Amino acid sequence: APDYYAKVLEKTLQALDPRIEKVTKIANNESTFLIRYPNNTVLIKGGLLQEPMKLSRGTADGIGVANLITAIRLKTMEFFFCDEMFSHIHSAAEKAFLSVIIDLLHDDQQIFVTTHNAEILDMDLPLHSFAFLRRDNYDQNAISCVYASDYIKRNNVSLKNAVENDIFSSSPDTDDIFVLRDL
Repeated sequence: APDYYAKVLEKTLQALDPRIEKVTKIANNESTFLIRYPNNTVLIKGGLLQEPMKLSRGTADGIGVANLITAIRLKTMEFFFCDEMFSHIHSAAEKAFLSVIIDLLHDDQQIFVTTHNAEILDMDLPLHSFAFLRRDNYDQNAISCVYASDYIKRNNVSLKNAVENDIFSSSPDTDDIFVLRDL
């Protein structure tokens, strides 16, 4: 498994930062890996970057993505919850990683992903896959879940367009933000 993880880690990090030359497992230590750049190295020990400032946030987040892909492939878990896992990763890369992750899922595995990336809405996923959270206007502590399939009954309706038109009442109220200009 460490050799497989090293391959997944290398390909994931190279996709996020093409300057990365290689990722190698440190001999006699299953949980330590070395990321090689042309003039630099970064150590990952026990899944943690030893010098996190050497990598961009997106590249560092790639370690979690590699962990997820490995866990799915090796069936170490059946349930995955990814809360804003891709927040520092380019939207095109997020879509590609999600596509691969969904393809790798086994029949007895399930994944929940939270994101603010509207580009995900363009992926060819069934409507029942999408749920939106919204804060109640009357009780600010209450958050409700809205399912896209409760509002959209036809497959020829653009989910992204529905979100942009706030059909689910889940968009933030931006009026108070624009007031800042006049303060």
